[in-house]
Amino acid sequence: MVDIVSGDIAVVQASGVVSSQGAIKQALMKNSSSQISQGIQVIQMLDGRTVLVYHENDTAEFDLSQPDQSTSRLKVFFAKAYTMLQDAEVVAYPAIGTGKLKYPPNVVASTMIGTVLKCLKTHHRFNRNKKVKFVIHPRDEAVHQAFQLEMSRYKDLCKKKQLPDFKKADEVCKVVRIEFSSLKEGDAKKAVELLKNDEKKHIVSSDFKSSPFKRLVSQLTQTEINLVEKLAEKQHVDVTFDLLASDITIEGLPENVSKMNEEIQRLLHGKSTSTSSGMPSNWDMEAVKKNKWDVKLLPSSQEYKQVAAKFLRDAGSRRSQIQITEILRTQNLQLYKQYAAQKEKVQRELSTDPGVIVERELWHGTDKESATKICTSEFNRSFCGKNGVSYGKGCYFSTSSEYSSCYSPSNFDKYIILAQVATGRYQLGNSSTDRSNLPESFHSTVNKLDSPTIFVVYHDAAAYPTYVIKFSLTPNYLAG
Repeated sequence: MVDIVSGDIAVVQASGVVSSQGAIKQALMKNSSSQISQGIQVIQMLDGRTVLVYHENDTAEFDLSQPDQSTSRLKVFFAKAYTMLQDAEVVAYPAIGTGKLKYPPNVVASTMIGTVLKCLKTHHRFNRNKKVKFVIHPRDEAVHQAFQLEMSRYKDLCKKKQLPDFKKADEVCKVVRIEFSSLKEGDAKKAVELLKNDEKKHIVSSDFKSSPFKRLVSQLTQTEINLVEKLAEKQHVDVTFDLLASDITIEGLPENVSKMNEEIQRLLHGKSTSTSSGMPSNWDMEAVKKNKWDVKLLPSSQEYKQVAAKFLRDAGSRRSQIQITEILRTQNLQLYKQYAAQKEKVQRELSTDPGVIVERELWHGTDKESATKICTSEFNRSFCGKNGVSYGKGCYFSTSSEYSSCYSPSNFDKYIILAQVATGRYQLGNSSTDRSNLPESFHSTVNKLDSPTIFVVYHDAAAYPTYVIKFSLTPNYLAG
């Protein structure tokens, strides 16, 4: 699960990378087509890889007069980085602090390894696929030796069964630490094995492979996962999520596992009910209950990564200049049901023509005020003409986020919507086309019949604003 690697941080094979100011940031930018800024972001490497990066600007030099305070800051940084990148299967940690920040190599090694091992124990105890690489530059021999020495210390502790205190013992967790010692060689080892065998008699495991709600496991939101983890703490069980396999494993005492299984089944049943009532299964139920339409996605979530990747992919050659600030999921049940009804109507009208695509994911550039109105009300055709009506007097959408982003007026806080649009059957549009003269058998107009890139719809409920992305453009983009 943990390894020390000698190499360049920018070329080491990893799905997540920790970055800070200086040489590390420069190395990553040199080998990618993206800018790197404070926080979490997805960058495209020159070798074709997509990497999730957590970058921290606020890093201070080692203070000899306050070594404990300096080490504490470093520990907080490493732990936060792990949390932000916890969904990445392989995370690369460079030896942050050993360069211009002047931290002693042994301090960085002990702090980084200790912090990461605690995080692994807490968050990925049963996930054998989770890997962390401590990446040391080939020329930093002293740093490499410090990391090797620290790693050997942990291995020696494990051999003696004196495991580091990975998890704080508190009244909730009831963690008990047992140490064995013996005069005769081998007796302590036998005692440990006997204890493990006895534990196995009482610890049971349960999964959701045969659950009628199994398909919904992969659609759990981050809020719902956090809720399950809190419930697991109360029930004193270990819960492991495998969202790719759509499965959850519960381990603990039989009675606790049974109660936890019931809690999760109840949660999944709630999602099933919401889906059958016309609500998307990935929606945050707590937000729905509070009538909260904008749900901020966690940058570490798979949903965030997928939306961000599509945005950058559709941005063409300019994607390297785009910096995503946040992504919001729109949860407006009334709007969604109106759109679902319109989409169903288009489907019925196309039942004799199955070759026509009913729905497309398209982009719509806008400003903050308009984005809020669209997500709380609807796309409004009465605003058509604001940016031209070359292909019809309706709501405009594009297959290109690069093109649509031009219609977000601000240079820095820009907004773009990824929408579900019931485009149905289309015809070539012109400036005089409107809802009154669009033939009944058509649902939209386009800029060209062969591989159209611009779609215009003439029904306000013909589009649903699925996601709102707030982003900025670097000066290079503005100048270019």
